[in-house]
Amino acid sequence: MNDFFAYLEKLELIAFFAGFPLIYFLVMAYKSQLQSSKYSFLKQIPNHLSFGYALAVLLYVGMKVYQQVSNQDGFHFSNLFIGDNRYYIIWAYAGLIFWLPFLKSKPILVLLHSLVFFFIFLFFIYLYINGEAEKAVVTNSTQLYFYSILLNCFTVLFATTLFLIFSRNKKS
Repeated sequence: MNDFFAYLEKLELIAFFAGFPLIYFLVMAYKSQLQSSKYSFLKQIPNHLSFGYALAVLLYVGMKVYQQVSNQDGFHFSNLFIGDNRYYIIWAYAGLIFWLPFLKSKPILVLLHSLVFFFIFLFFIYLYINGEAEKAVVTNSTQLYFYSILLNCFTVLFATTLFLIFSRNKKS
């Protein structure tokens, strides 16, 4: 039964973080077109990749805290780090450092952080190709990878929108 819960924890990590590398590469591939756009919103997207990812990390941490609070035993801080995937979970929590402003200019660090979770997704596909996993494993992980792409896209767009709203308020 522990294997099942470990599998679910990995699916959670895929759902929150594995889609960011694709968003990163799309934004960086079209960075020159975004920068030459006449819309200020599009020009700002590459600058807010770090904060968008940090927002996804914050949502993940919020989900884990909510799971602990709604637990019948009550909230225990140490329970946030318990599980078969505790190193992956600690690595996910480490993503909160991307809220620090000086890391805004280093989105490559965010990419490196998220690649760990992307490789978990690739590992599930590898297991399926070698016949060691059922089709349901790949189906679940692929669906959650798609949701992760959507989540990370929306968090980057949300972070960019918030920046533009607050920067306009400062000017007036």
